[in-house]
Amino acid sequence: MKTPAALYFVASGLLFALAFAVPGIYLVFVPAFVLLFVGIRKTDSTRSLFVWGSISGFLAYLGAFSWVWSTFPLSLLEGSSLSLQIIIVFFYWSTSACVMGIVSGLFSLACKYLQKDAVYFVCFVPLVWVFSELLKALTFSIYFLGSGGYVSVEP
Repeated sequence: MKTPAALYFVASGLLFALAFAVPGIYLVFVPAFVLLFVGIRKTDSTRSLFVWGSISGFLAYLGAFSWVWSTFPLSLLEGSSLSLQIIIVFFYWSTSACVMGIVSGLFSLACKYLQKDAVYFVCFVPLVWVFSELLKALTFSIYFLGSGGYVSVEP
């Protein structure tokens, strides 16, 4: 029985989430990378590769952004209903993971393009990974209103 490529992407995303969220077991990122690259290799369609790469990144960053739940209860909304606060935290948590997942989908597309030549793959995939992480950091900074966001802009 042939294993569907989607299973590799989901398993990879869950392992990355585990590596991000649970201290001390960070080495599970190694099999997560292997599963990600196997999934990329087994996927033929560009569209499905982007979708499944994005889903893998989404699952990974749900674990990475689990710290967002430590902001609950929201002191800014003191006196408001707890269900509203839960909805706000959930929205922020899930949409931030979705944005980061899209960049992971772009990384998957780049890897698929580079795998045609082994030399290019070995030389350029680490560069593409670093570039995607820089893009995620910039997106994170803007999305979370950090140094690249509008809150910290001085007049």
